[in-house]
Amino acid sequence: MYGVWSGTDLSEAAGALFGLEELLMALVTDPDMVHQFMAFTRDAVLANLDQGEAAGDWSTADSWYYLTPAYCDELPDPAANSHGAKLKDLAYFSHAQEFDAVSPEMFEQFLLNYQLPILGRFGRIAYGCCETLDTKLDVLGKIPNMTKVLSGPLSDPARYPEKFGDRCVISWRPVGSIIAAEHFNEEAQRKQLREGLAKLAGCNIEVHMHEPMSVQGDLERVRTWVRIAKEEAGKIWSA
Repeated sequence: MYGVWSGTDLSEAAGALFGLEELLMALVTDPDMVHQFMAFTRDAVLANLDQGEAAGDWSTADSWYYLTPAYCDELPDPAANSHGAKLKDLAYFSHAQEFDAVSPEMFEQFLLNYQLPILGRFGRIAYGCCETLDTKLDVLGKIPNMTKVLSGPLSDPARYPEKFGDRCVISWRPVGSIIAAEHFNEEAQRKQLREGLAKLAGCNIEVHMHEPMSVQGDLERVRTWVRIAKEEAGKIWSA
Protein backbone atom coordinates (compact mmCIF):
# COMPACT_ATOMS: atom_id res chain seq x y z
CA MET A 1 0.00 0.00 0.00
CA TYR A 2 1.65 3.22 -1.16
CA GLY A 3 0.47 6.22 0.85
CA VAL A 4 -1.37 8.62 -1.42
CA TRP A 5 -0.28 12.08 -0.28
CA SER A 6 2.85 11.41 1.75
CA GLY A 7 4.09 8.40 -0.19
CA THR A 8 3.81 9.84 -3.67
CA ASP A 9 6.57 12.40 -3.25
CA LEU A 10 9.69 11.16 -5.02
CA SER A 11 12.09 13.41 -3.14
CA GLU A 12 10.95 12.09 0.21
CA ALA A 13 10.94 8.49 -1.00
CA ALA A 14 14.50 8.74 -2.34
CA GLY A 15 15.83 10.29 0.86
CA ALA A 16 14.10 7.71 3.04
CA LEU A 17 15.09 4.63 1.06
CA PHE A 18 18.66 5.59 0.17
CA GLY A 19 19.49 7.68 3.20
CA LEU A 20 20.23 11.34 2.55
CA GLU A 21 24.03 11.14 2.53
CA GLU A 22 23.96 7.99 0.42
CA LEU A 23 21.56 9.57 -2.06
CA LEU A 24 23.71 12.66 -2.56
CA MET A 25 26.81 10.52 -3.03
CA ALA A 26 25.01 8.26 -5.51
CA LEU A 27 24.08 11.22 -7.70
CA VAL A 28 27.79 11.41 -8.52
CA THR A 29 29.09 7.88 -8.04
CA ASP A 30 26.19 5.88 -9.52
CA PRO A 31 23.80 8.18 -11.40
CA ASP A 32 22.37 5.32 -13.48
CA MET A 33 21.15 3.59 -10.32
CA VAL A 34 19.44 6.77 -9.15
CA HIS A 35 17.75 7.19 -12.54
CA GLN A 36 16.52 3.60 -12.41
CA PHE A 37 15.16 4.10 -8.92
CA MET A 38 13.42 7.37 -9.77
CA ALA A 39 11.84 5.87 -12.90
CA PHE A 40 10.64 2.86 -10.92
CA THR A 41 9.04 4.98 -8.20
CA ARG A 42 7.53 7.42 -10.72
CA ASP A 43 5.85 4.57 -12.57
CA ALA A 44 4.62 3.03 -9.31
CA VAL A 45 3.07 6.32 -8.20
CA LEU A 46 1.39 6.89 -11.57
CA ALA A 47 -0.05 3.38 -11.55
CA ASN A 48 -1.34 3.87 -8.01
CA LEU A 49 -2.97 7.20 -8.84
CA ASP A 50 -4.52 5.99 -12.08
CA GLN A 51 -5.90 2.83 -10.48
CA GLY A 52 -7.50 4.91 -7.74
CA GLU A 53 -9.09 7.22 -10.27
CA ALA A 54 -10.40 4.31 -12.36
CA ALA A 55 -11.93 2.73 -9.26
CA GLY A 56 -13.67 6.00 -8.28
CA ASP A 57 -11.73 6.26 -5.02
CA TRP A 58 -10.76 9.92 -5.15
CA SER A 59 -12.80 12.58 -3.40
CA THR A 60 -12.77 16.34 -3.80
CA ALA A 61 -11.80 16.34 -0.11
CA ASP A 62 -8.55 14.53 -1.02
CA SER A 63 -6.68 17.65 -2.14
CA TRP A 64 -3.82 18.11 0.29
CA TYR A 65 -1.60 20.99 1.32
CA TYR A 66 -0.37 20.69 4.89
CA LEU A 67 -3.61 18.89 5.77
CA THR A 68 -5.66 21.73 4.26
CA PRO A 69 -8.05 21.13 1.34
CA ALA A 70 -7.70 23.45 -1.62
CA TYR A 71 -10.36 26.11 -2.16
CA CYS A 72 -9.95 27.97 -5.44
CA ASP A 73 -12.10 29.03 -8.37
CA GLU A 74 -10.42 26.59 -10.75
CA LEU A 75 -11.24 23.41 -8.79
CA PRO A 76 -14.45 21.94 -7.35
CA ASP A 77 -14.94 22.81 -3.69
CA PRO A 78 -14.12 19.96 -1.30
CA ALA A 79 -17.16 17.95 -0.29
CA ALA A 80 -17.35 15.37 2.48
CA ASN A 81 -18.17 11.75 1.61
CA SER A 82 -17.85 12.39 -2.11
CA HIS A 83 -16.09 10.01 -4.48
CA GLY A 84 -15.44 9.64 -8.18
CA ALA A 85 -13.40 12.83 -8.50
CA LYS A 86 -10.77 13.03 -11.22
CA LEU A 87 -7.19 13.87 -10.34
CA LYS A 88 -7.60 17.04 -12.43
CA ASP A 89 -10.20 18.09 -9.83
CA LEU A 90 -7.60 17.99 -7.06
CA ALA A 91 -4.64 20.02 -5.84
CA TYR A 92 -1.36 18.28 -5.05
CA PHE A 93 1.68 19.17 -2.96
CA SER A 94 5.26 18.20 -3.74
CA HIS A 95 8.75 19.35 -2.74
CA ALA A 96 12.50 18.93 -3.17
CA GLN A 97 13.81 18.94 0.39
CA GLU A 98 16.20 16.03 -0.09
CA PHE A 99 17.60 17.74 -3.21
CA ASP A 100 18.09 21.13 -1.54
CA ALA A 101 21.87 21.05 -1.84
CA VAL A 102 22.17 19.99 -5.49
CA SER A 103 22.57 22.23 -8.54
CA PRO A 104 19.58 23.32 -10.62
CA GLU A 105 20.77 20.99 -13.38
CA MET A 106 20.94 17.95 -11.09
CA PHE A 107 17.61 18.88 -9.50
CA GLU A 108 15.97 18.89 -12.91
CA GLN A 109 17.73 15.75 -14.14
CA PHE A 110 17.29 13.54 -11.10
CA LEU A 111 14.06 14.80 -9.54
CA LEU A 112 11.85 17.28 -11.37
CA ASN A 113 11.82 15.38 -14.66
CA TYR A 114 10.44 12.39 -12.75
CA GLN A 115 7.97 14.48 -10.75
CA LEU A 116 6.49 16.29 -13.77
CA PRO A 117 4.38 13.36 -15.07
CA ILE A 118 2.86 13.03 -11.58
CA LEU A 119 2.30 16.77 -11.15
CA GLY A 120 0.64 16.89 -14.55
CA ARG A 121 -2.11 14.54 -13.41
CA PHE A 122 -3.49 17.18 -11.02
CA GLY A 123 -5.40 20.41 -11.48
CA ARG A 124 -3.21 22.63 -9.32
CA ILE A 125 0.24 22.22 -7.72
CA ALA A 126 1.85 23.69 -4.58
CA TYR A 127 5.62 23.17 -4.58
CA GLY A 128 8.10 23.43 -1.74
CA CYS A 129 8.24 22.61 1.98
CA CYS A 130 11.24 23.83 4.02
CA GLU A 131 13.98 23.81 1.39
CA THR A 132 15.60 26.80 -0.31
CA LEU A 133 14.58 26.98 -3.97
CA ASP A 134 16.30 30.27 -4.84
CA THR A 135 18.65 28.76 -7.43
CA LYS A 136 15.96 26.54 -8.97
CA LEU A 137 13.34 29.12 -9.91
CA ASP A 138 13.96 28.95 -13.66
CA VAL A 139 13.58 25.18 -13.59
CA LEU A 140 10.43 25.32 -11.47
CA GLY A 141 8.87 27.55 -14.10
CA LYS A 142 8.44 24.38 -16.18
CA ILE A 143 5.60 23.21 -13.91
CA PRO A 144 2.63 24.42 -15.98
CA ASN A 145 -0.09 24.08 -13.33
CA MET A 146 1.81 25.43 -10.31
CA THR A 147 -0.38 27.68 -8.17
CA LYS A 148 1.82 28.08 -5.09
CA VAL A 149 5.61 28.14 -4.70
CA LEU A 150 7.74 28.16 -1.56
CA SER A 151 9.98 30.99 -0.45
CA GLY A 152 11.58 29.11 2.43
CA PRO A 153 13.09 30.22 5.74
CA LEU A 154 16.60 30.60 4.28
CA SER A 155 15.50 32.06 0.95
CA ASP A 156 15.61 35.63 -0.29
CA PRO A 157 11.99 36.63 -1.02
CA ALA A 158 13.23 39.33 -3.39
CA ARG A 159 14.13 36.65 -5.95
CA TYR A 160 10.54 35.53 -6.41
CA PRO A 161 8.42 38.43 -7.72
CA GLU A 162 10.09 38.58 -11.14
CA LYS A 163 9.49 34.85 -11.73
CA PHE A 164 6.16 34.24 -10.03
CA GLY A 165 4.62 37.52 -8.87
CA ASP A 166 1.55 37.46 -11.08
CA ARG A 167 1.50 33.77 -11.90
CA CYS A 168 0.98 32.06 -8.54
CA VAL A 169 0.95 32.52 -4.78
CA ILE A 170 4.35 32.92 -3.15
CA SER A 171 4.28 31.09 0.18
CA TRP A 172 6.81 32.96 2.32
CA ARG A 173 7.91 31.20 5.49
CA PRO A 174 10.03 33.40 7.75
CA VAL A 175 12.53 31.75 10.07
CA GLY A 176 10.64 30.75 13.23
CA SER A 177 13.47 31.45 15.68
CA ILE A 178 12.08 34.81 16.87
CA ILE A 179 8.71 33.49 17.98
CA ALA A 180 10.38 30.40 19.46
CA ALA A 181 13.05 32.24 21.47
CA GLU A 182 13.11 32.21 25.26
CA HIS A 183 12.17 35.90 25.28
CA PHE A 184 9.88 37.11 22.48
CA ASN A 185 11.25 40.26 20.85
CA GLU A 186 8.17 41.84 19.31
CA GLU A 187 10.13 44.59 17.55
CA ALA A 188 12.51 42.07 15.95
CA GLN A 189 9.49 40.10 14.81
CA ARG A 190 7.94 43.20 13.30
CA LYS A 191 11.20 44.08 11.49
CA GLN A 192 11.52 40.57 10.04
CA LEU A 193 7.97 40.53 8.71
CA ARG A 194 8.11 44.13 7.45
CA GLU A 195 11.32 43.59 5.47
CA GLY A 196 10.18 40.32 3.94
CA LEU A 197 6.76 41.63 2.98
CA ALA A 198 8.33 44.69 1.38
CA LYS A 199 10.31 42.42 -0.96
CA LEU A 200 7.05 40.74 -2.02
CA ALA A 201 4.97 43.89 -2.45
CA GLY A 202 2.48 43.61 -5.28
CA CYS A 203 2.63 39.81 -5.45
CA ASN A 204 0.07 37.20 -4.54
CA ILE A 205 1.45 35.90 -1.26
CA GLU A 206 0.72 33.98 1.91
CA VAL A 207 2.79 34.37 5.06
CA HIS A 208 3.17 30.95 6.59
CA MET A 209 4.26 30.54 10.23
CA HIS A 210 6.03 27.29 9.56
CA GLU A 211 6.87 24.88 12.36
CA PRO A 212 8.24 26.95 15.22
CA MET A 213 9.61 24.34 17.61
CA SER A 214 8.16 26.10 20.64
CA VAL A 215 6.41 29.24 21.79
CA GLN A 216 7.71 28.73 25.34
CA GLY A 217 4.19 28.02 26.58
CA ASP A 218 3.08 31.51 25.55
CA LEU A 219 0.23 31.09 23.06
CA GLU A 220 -0.33 34.84 23.02
CA ARG A 221 2.80 35.07 20.86
CA VAL A 222 0.90 33.42 18.02
CA ARG A 223 -1.84 36.03 18.16
CA THR A 224 0.77 38.78 18.31
CA TRP A 225 2.60 37.33 15.29
CA VAL A 226 -0.63 37.31 13.27
CA ARG A 227 -1.51 40.84 14.34
CA ILE A 228 1.92 42.17 13.36
CA ALA A 229 1.81 40.37 10.00
CA LYS A 230 -1.59 41.90 9.23
CA GLU A 231 -0.49 45.37 10.28
CA GLU A 232 2.72 45.32 8.23
CA ALA A 233 1.02 43.82 5.19
CA GLY A 234 -1.69 46.46 5.41
CA LYS A 235 0.90 49.26 5.39
CA ILE A 236 2.63 47.91 2.31
CA TRP A 237 -0.42 46.98 0.28
CA SER A 238 -2.19 50.27 0.97
CA ALA A 239 0.85 52.36 0.03
